[in-house]
Amino acid sequence: MEGQMETSEEIAARKAARKEAHEQKTHKDRHEKQQRKQARIAAEIRKQEDARARKVSEKQSRMQANAKLESEQRARKAQKTAERQRLHQIKVAKEETSVIEKKQREVTIDFLDFPKIKEALADKLSAFGEVESIKSTLTGCEVRFNNPDSAKTAIAAGEIVTDVPLGIQAAEIKQHAFHFFLHTDVDLDVNLLAIAKDFFEDKAEACNGEVSLVGKKRGSVIVYFNNQDTRDRVLEMATGNWAIHHNIIGTVTPGQPPRQPRKRKTPSE
Repeated sequence: MEGQMETSEEIAARKAARKEAHEQKTHKDRHEKQQRKQARIAAEIRKQEDARARKVSEKQSRMQANAKLESEQRARKAQKTAERQRLHQIKVAKEETSVIEKKQREVTIDFLDFPKIKEALADKLSAFGEVESIKSTLTGCEVRFNNPDSAKTAIAAGEIVTDVPLGIQAAEIKQHAFHFFLHTDVDLDVNLLAIAKDFFEDKAEACNGEVSLVGKKRGSVIVYFNNQDTRDRVLEMATGNWAIHHNIIGTVTPGQPPRQPRKRKTPSE
C-alpha cells in the first residue's frame, strides 16, 4: 500500500504536467484560432480587392464602350452635318444662279428723275397758262399756275398726255458688285458717280469685262459689273492708292453694304 501511494511531489509533478499540457493545448488552440482569423481576414481582403479590381475593370470597360459609342455618334453627327452643309451649299448655289439669271433679264426704270419729268410736264401744262411751280408728292406732283383761271382750265381738261423721260438701267445683281466708303464729308453726287464709273470701266476693260451700273447705297459707292469673274479680277487689282476725284477709296468689299440695324423705339412714358 505504501509503495502504491503517490507522494506529494509526484502529485505536484502530475498536476504541473497536466497544467503544462493544458497551457500548451490552450496556446496551440489560440494560435490556430488566430491563424484561422488571419486567414479569414486575408481572404476577405482578397475578396474585397478582387471586387474592387472587378469594378475598376468593369468601369474601364464601360468607359471605353461609352467613349467608342460617343466617338461613333460624333462621327455620324459630323457626317450628317457635312452632308446638310453640302446640300445647303448646292441649294444656295442653285438659288443664286436662278436669282442672277432672273436679274439678267430685268431692267430698272427710274421714276425718281423728277427734274426731267418736271420739264416735260411744264411744257405740256403751259397750254393752260403760265406755270409758277411744280412740286413732287408721294403719289405724283403738285402744280401751281400764275392765276386761278389756268387752274380751272386744267381741271376742266381732266387729263393730259405727255411723254415723260424715264431712265432705264441694268438690274442690281449683288453677286456681281462691290462697294466702298469714301470720307463722310464727300458728297456722293451724280458727277462723282460718273467719275467712279469711268475709273472702274478702265479696270473692267483690262479684265475683258464691263461696268453695268454705279450708284450709291447705304452711304457707300457700289459698282456692279457684267459678271462675277470681272468683279473678282478687279478686286484682286485693288490697292490702297486708288482714288476717285482725289478721294482715297480705301477698303473694297464684295457685295452690297450691310443693312444698318433699326433702332428700337422706346415707349413714351
